[in-house]
Amino acid sequence: RDYSWKQEQWEDLWEDLVQLRVGTEDHYMGAIVLETIERKHFRIIDGQQRLATLTVLILAC
Repeated sequence: RDYSWKQEQWEDLWEDLVQLRVGTEDHYMGAIVLETIERKHFRIIDGQQRLATLTVLILAC
């Protein structure tokens, strides 16, 4: 599906990352559900928007 996150979701994810940085021991950032297609190949069932946003953040650093 197309990327659909808006500023509110980006800010929520950023706050999650900040919480991890300040040393919170446990922090739930949502589930990522994958389906195995073949060995080392997966289909993202849930969490695509979160993974796409994290990828952009990592590449921007």
